[in-house]
Amino acid sequence: MGMRASRTRVGSCQAARLRVGETDPGSHHVIDEGSAMNASQAVDRVAGLVRSAARQADRVVRRVASGAGGKAKGLGHRETAKADMDDLTLKSKVESEIFRPADAPNSTVNVNVVDGVVELRGEVKNPDAKQNLEDKARSIPEVREVRNLLHLPKTPAPGRADSPGRQRAKSP
Repeated sequence: MGMRASRTRVGSCQAARLRVGETDPGSHHVIDEGSAMNASQAVDRVAGLVRSAARQADRVVRRVASGAGGKAKGLGHRETAKADMDDLTLKSKVESEIFRPADAPNSTVNVNVVDGVVELRGEVKNPDAKQNLEDKARSIPEVREVRNLLHLPKTPAPGRADSPGRQRAKSP
């Protein structure tokens, strides 16, 4: 048996295809008909894996580049504080920002604004929700300060006359 190999172009890879019963030029062994995968199939499999890995790497590079470009573009669109914004407009802006999610506690939280200072009053379900609302209010450039007077269920509201802190402060 002579050594005959035909070359086939597979994507960007050159693959040597061997016919069953011929010798493998690299190993000088005869590939038998009963083997699970002949050399041609093995070369095709490897070429497919290389193409698949190249496509996946290309997708990762594009995703990273896209994310970085989006972040850079977002920084360019950051909002700056508007000096002439009145309290009513600021209150509307704060409410639209903190009550945007569907599960926001808009029926149990009140927002008041006086001279750019935002007061959050009411009841929230957990400490994370309390901190989240405060952080969202602070993220608005026109807000000078945030007073978080939110409280959890079954706890007295801060600033109430019957709260334990006030009673201790009044005791001699």
